[in-house]
Amino acid sequence: VVKKETPPRLRLLPLKVMENFLEGMLAVPDGQRLYWGVLRLAKRDLREFRTPFLLHMAKENGVNGWACARIFQGKEFQVWQGGAWRPVGETFFSDWTGRCSIPYWLPPRPGNERTLRKGMQGDAVSIMQTWLVNVQNLSRVTGVFDEETKMAVKDFQSREGLTPDGVAGAQTLALLFQKGARKGDNGKGK
Repeated sequence: VVKKETPPRLRLLPLKVMENFLEGMLAVPDGQRLYWGVLRLAKRDLREFRTPFLLHMAKENGVNGWACARIFQGKEFQVWQGGAWRPVGETFFSDWTGRCSIPYWLPPRPGNERTLRKGMQGDAVSIMQTWLVNVQNLSRVTGVFDEETKMAVKDFQSREGLTPDGVAGAQTLALLFQKGARKGDNGKGK
Protein backbone atom coordinates (compact mmCIF):
# COMPACT_ATOMS: atom_id res chain seq x y z
CA VAL A 1 0.00 0.00 0.00
CA VAL A 2 1.42 3.35 -1.08
CA LYS A 3 0.70 6.16 1.33
CA LYS A 4 -0.08 9.48 -0.27
CA GLU A 5 1.89 12.27 1.37
CA THR A 6 -0.28 14.99 2.87
CA PRO A 7 1.25 18.43 2.38
CA PRO A 8 1.91 20.41 5.56
CA ARG A 9 -0.70 22.95 6.62
CA LEU A 10 -0.25 26.39 5.09
CA ARG A 11 1.07 28.83 7.67
CA LEU A 12 -0.08 32.41 7.38
CA LEU A 13 2.32 34.96 8.84
CA PRO A 14 2.46 38.76 9.32
CA LEU A 15 3.42 40.83 6.28
CA LYS A 16 6.85 41.98 7.54
CA VAL A 17 7.83 38.40 8.45
CA MET A 18 6.89 37.19 4.97
CA GLU A 19 8.63 40.12 3.23
CA ASN A 20 11.83 39.32 5.15
CA PHE A 21 11.49 35.62 4.26
CA LEU A 22 10.92 36.34 0.57
CA GLU A 23 13.77 38.86 0.50
CA GLY A 24 16.12 35.94 1.22
CA MET A 25 14.84 34.11 -1.87
CA LEU A 26 15.23 37.00 -4.33
CA ALA A 27 18.43 37.79 -6.19
CA VAL A 28 18.46 41.58 -5.93
CA PRO A 29 21.25 42.95 -8.15
CA ASP A 30 24.20 44.73 -6.53
CA GLY A 31 23.63 48.45 -6.16
CA GLN A 32 19.85 48.09 -6.06
CA ARG A 33 17.39 48.09 -3.16
CA LEU A 34 14.34 45.92 -2.64
CA TYR A 35 11.01 47.73 -2.27
CA TRP A 36 7.43 46.51 -1.84
CA GLY A 37 4.14 47.63 -3.32
CA VAL A 38 0.89 46.48 -1.70
CA LEU A 39 -2.15 46.57 -3.96
CA ARG A 40 -5.39 44.82 -4.80
CA LEU A 41 -5.40 42.65 -7.94
CA ALA A 42 -7.36 39.98 -9.77
CA LYS A 43 -5.97 36.45 -10.11
CA ARG A 44 -5.45 36.91 -13.86
CA ASP A 45 -3.00 39.77 -13.11
CA LEU A 46 -0.68 37.40 -11.24
CA ARG A 47 0.08 35.22 -14.30
CA GLU A 48 2.61 37.71 -15.72
CA PHE A 49 4.66 38.02 -12.52
CA ARG A 50 8.34 37.20 -12.80
CA THR A 51 9.19 36.84 -9.09
CA PRO A 52 7.50 35.24 -6.10
CA PHE A 53 4.99 37.50 -4.34
CA LEU A 54 2.83 37.55 -1.20
CA LEU A 55 -0.92 37.01 -1.03
CA HIS A 56 -3.12 38.13 1.87
CA MET A 57 -5.39 35.30 3.02
CA ALA A 58 -8.41 35.41 5.36
CA LYS A 59 -9.80 32.07 6.54
CA GLU A 60 -13.41 31.55 7.63
CA ASN A 61 -12.20 30.80 11.17
CA GLY A 62 -10.86 34.36 11.47
CA VAL A 63 -7.18 33.48 10.91
CA ASN A 64 -5.52 35.79 8.44
CA GLY A 65 -2.02 36.54 7.24
CA TRP A 66 0.24 36.33 4.23
CA ALA A 67 1.33 33.38 2.07
CA CYS A 68 4.29 33.26 -0.34
CA ALA A 69 3.28 32.31 -3.90
CA ARG A 70 4.72 32.15 -7.41
CA ILE A 71 3.81 31.26 -10.96
CA PHE A 72 5.80 28.19 -12.01
CA GLN A 73 6.80 28.05 -15.69
CA GLY A 74 4.28 30.75 -16.51
CA LYS A 75 1.20 28.69 -15.70
CA GLU A 76 1.04 26.78 -12.40
CA PHE A 77 0.25 28.58 -9.13
CA GLN A 78 2.43 27.37 -6.27
CA VAL A 79 2.81 28.33 -2.60
CA TRP A 80 5.75 27.92 -0.23
CA GLN A 81 4.57 25.32 2.23
CA GLY A 82 6.59 23.12 4.56
CA GLY A 83 9.94 24.13 3.05
CA ALA A 84 9.04 23.53 -0.62
CA TRP A 85 7.02 24.97 -3.49
CA ARG A 86 3.73 23.08 -3.82
CA PRO A 87 1.01 23.42 -6.47
CA VAL A 88 -2.36 24.79 -5.38
CA GLY A 89 -5.80 24.36 -6.88
CA GLU A 90 -8.61 26.82 -7.42
CA THR A 91 -9.94 26.33 -3.86
CA PHE A 92 -6.77 27.99 -2.53
CA PHE A 93 -7.97 31.32 -3.92
CA SER A 94 -11.29 31.21 -2.06
CA ASP A 95 -9.43 32.57 1.00
CA TRP A 96 -7.48 35.21 -0.93
CA THR A 97 -8.59 38.79 -0.20
CA GLY A 98 -7.19 40.17 -3.47
CA ARG A 99 -4.36 42.00 -1.70
CA CYS A 100 -0.79 41.36 -2.82
CA SER A 101 2.61 42.54 -1.67
CA ILE A 102 4.82 42.67 -4.74
CA PRO A 103 8.61 43.05 -4.72
CA TYR A 104 10.60 45.27 -7.07
CA TRP A 105 14.08 46.74 -7.05
CA LEU A 106 15.66 49.99 -8.12
CA PRO A 107 18.84 51.91 -7.29
CA PRO A 108 18.38 53.68 -3.94
CA ARG A 109 17.20 57.28 -4.24
CA PRO A 110 18.52 60.18 -2.14
CA GLY A 111 16.76 60.28 1.21
CA ASN A 112 15.30 56.83 0.41
CA GLU A 113 12.67 58.50 -1.82
CA ARG A 114 10.36 55.78 -3.14
CA THR A 115 8.36 57.83 -5.65
CA LEU A 116 9.45 58.83 -9.15
CA ARG A 117 7.83 61.95 -10.64
CA LYS A 118 8.20 64.53 -13.36
CA GLY A 119 11.47 66.45 -13.16
CA MET A 120 13.53 63.60 -11.68
CA GLN A 121 16.41 61.98 -13.54
CA GLY A 122 18.96 59.21 -13.13
CA ASP A 123 19.31 55.43 -13.08
CA ALA A 124 15.99 54.72 -11.34
CA VAL A 125 14.14 56.78 -13.96
CA SER A 126 16.02 55.01 -16.79
CA ILE A 127 15.08 51.61 -15.38
CA MET A 128 11.43 52.59 -15.01
CA GLN A 129 11.45 53.93 -18.58
CA THR A 130 12.88 50.60 -19.79
CA TRP A 131 9.96 48.81 -18.14
CA LEU A 132 7.57 51.26 -19.83
CA VAL A 133 9.22 50.55 -23.21
CA ASN A 134 8.84 46.80 -22.57
CA VAL A 135 5.09 47.14 -21.91
CA GLN A 136 4.82 49.37 -25.01
CA ASN A 137 3.90 52.57 -23.19
CA LEU A 138 7.04 54.52 -24.09
CA SER A 139 9.24 54.64 -27.18
CA ARG A 140 12.64 55.54 -25.70
CA VAL A 141 14.75 55.69 -22.54
CA THR A 142 16.19 59.11 -21.72
CA GLY A 143 16.83 58.97 -17.96
CA VAL A 144 14.67 62.09 -17.51
CA PHE A 145 11.12 61.91 -16.13
CA ASP A 146 9.62 64.31 -18.67
CA GLU A 147 6.05 64.95 -19.86
CA GLU A 148 6.18 61.96 -22.25
CA THR A 149 7.18 59.68 -19.37
CA LYS A 150 4.45 61.11 -17.15
CA MET A 151 1.84 60.38 -19.85
CA ALA A 152 3.21 56.84 -20.30
CA VAL A 153 2.95 56.26 -16.54
CA LYS A 154 -0.63 57.61 -16.52
CA ASP A 155 -1.56 55.33 -19.44
CA PHE A 156 -0.08 52.30 -17.66
CA GLN A 157 -1.84 53.19 -14.40
CA SER A 158 -5.16 53.63 -16.18
CA ARG A 159 -4.82 50.32 -18.06
CA GLU A 160 -3.94 48.46 -14.83
CA GLY A 161 -6.76 49.96 -12.72
CA LEU A 162 -4.52 52.23 -10.63
CA THR A 163 -5.16 55.92 -9.97
CA PRO A 164 -3.82 57.61 -13.14
CA ASP A 165 -1.84 60.50 -11.60
CA GLY A 166 1.40 60.13 -13.58
CA VAL A 167 3.44 59.66 -10.40
CA ALA A 168 5.24 56.31 -10.07
CA GLY A 169 4.76 55.26 -6.45
CA ALA A 170 5.21 51.82 -4.88
CA GLN A 171 2.06 50.29 -6.41
CA THR A 172 2.82 51.50 -9.92
CA LEU A 173 6.51 50.56 -9.73
CA ALA A 174 5.80 47.09 -8.32
CA LEU A 175 3.27 46.25 -11.03
CA LEU A 176 5.39 47.82 -13.76
CA PHE A 177 8.42 45.80 -12.58
CA GLN A 178 6.47 42.53 -12.71
CA LYS A 179 5.07 43.24 -16.16
CA GLY A 180 7.89 45.25 -17.76
CA ALA A 181 11.21 43.94 -16.47
CA ARG A 182 12.58 41.18 -18.65
CA LYS A 183 14.18 37.97 -17.40
CA GLY A 184 17.93 38.25 -17.45
CA ASP A 185 18.07 42.05 -17.37
CA ASN A 186 17.79 42.17 -13.54
CA GLY A 187 15.62 45.23 -13.88
CA LYS A 188 18.46 47.31 -15.26
CA GLY A 189 17.86 49.96 -17.87
CA LYS A 190 19.06 49.65 -21.46
